[in-house]
Amino acid sequence: MILQKGKNANAVVIKEKALSAGLGWDTGKSSEDLDLLALCLNDEGKLESLKNVVDCDNLDIEGIHHTGDNKTGAGEFDDEMLIINLEKVSESIQGILFIVTIEGNDTFKQVSNAEFNLAETTFGKEYVRVNFTNTCADESTVIVGSLSRDGDVWSYISVLEGFKGDFKALCSKYGY
Repeated sequence: MILQKGKNANAVVIKEKALSAGLGWDTGKSSEDLDLLALCLNDEGKLESLKNVVDCDNLDIEGIHHTGDNKTGAGEFDDEMLIINLEKVSESIQGILFIVTIEGNDTFKQVSNAEFNLAETTFGKEYVRVNFTNTCADESTVIVGSLSRDGDVWSYISVLEGFKGDFKALCSKYGY
């Protein structure tokens, strides 16, 4: 989803250029593996290449770094993070979708306190923190939110949309 000027009343303008997107969760009786990823979209809202997916297998593209895979959700605070420098994101990228997936055949019913947050990194000001465990309990993939560029201005909007299908189907939804 690319934000459209004048059509996104809930959009939050992002003033800082250094951001972190974090995912935290607690597991139930088994160890569910959640993954945070970013789909970087062009001006038509399309994923041009798998090189434009930032995840635990492709840790870096220009301006976005994934800190690595946490397979258990153990520990305090964010279990997986994306570090984003909006000034270094390629001009060809006009939108960034934040996606959370769960490995295997599990759904978010097996997970407690699945939370996504977006914050600026200098002073820790949080733009958004959302717990999506109950909202998307029957899903294995959630499109959490979207950053969109309008010239030099970036805006964020929460999406919280469950997606049925595997990674290939998700990429296909966005034109790849």
